[in-house]
Amino acid sequence: MDLSNDSKNLPIPLRSSLRRSQIKNELKQIFNAAYPIQKENKEPKREMEDIFSFIKMTKSSFHQKRLKRILSALLHERDYLSRPIKVLDFSCREGITSRAIAGLGFPTVGLDSNREKIKQASELKKRLPTLTPLHFIHSDLANAPYWERKVEIQLEGLPDVIVMENTLKNLHSIDQFLNRLFHWMKSGSFLLINEENPWALGFQIQRHLNKNKQREWNRTYGGWKTALEKSHFRLSPAAGIDLIPGIDYFLPQICSSLLFTAQKL
Repeated sequence: MDLSNDSKNLPIPLRSSLRRSQIKNELKQIFNAAYPIQKENKEPKREMEDIFSFIKMTKSSFHQKRLKRILSALLHERDYLSRPIKVLDFSCREGITSRAIAGLGFPTVGLDSNREKIKQASELKKRLPTLTPLHFIHSDLANAPYWERKVEIQLEGLPDVIVMENTLKNLHSIDQFLNRLFHWMKSGSFLLINEENPWALGFQIQRHLNKNKQREWNRTYGGWKTALEKSHFRLSPAAGIDLIPGIDYFLPQICSSLLFTAQKL
């Protein structure tokens, strides 16, 4: 398995040894680092209260931990570039991740092919408005001809980071899609990719019971690495996400989920 435990040279840090009980505390620290609260300004405090409101909407502690990793990575990307960043959230679903990202002060566009999910995301935005621009677009990633232009209009430019949570496994023509994405992205920008790990025990059991969705094309990290490098992306080592303490640091190859970056040089 092509995985590495050495992440010190990554442009975005993806590893954390935090235990389950520490997730909320680190999310609070992440928010304070991105949006320092000032006594004379109550708006950032309201943002912080909102961010915890929808964090509670996530399905499980695992999803909260994954969200924390994504927010940490985006903050580091902002520091790495030494400027504000713009984010595109592919397959944004109900908009929870998109709303969290915008809550950290990053202009964000969420895009999904499911019209009902986009409707739910828009309703979330109304319930929890953000100080930072946040837009949702209904579009088919693989087949719609003009979604790139729609994103550029809403972000007022190209994204610096594209978040892809369990997106690639749902695309049949992966090579065609990655080539399209590569030629659209600007040099130096990143894909922040999260995918299920086929080597994980839970995944193996699910596959044995034939409960995997038929329209999913899951791959190992090595499989994604081959596909992405074929389209000229440079990958970081994969980091693991799992609720079992320590396993994400010592044995990322068997974690439930993998997180890694792919950069257009």
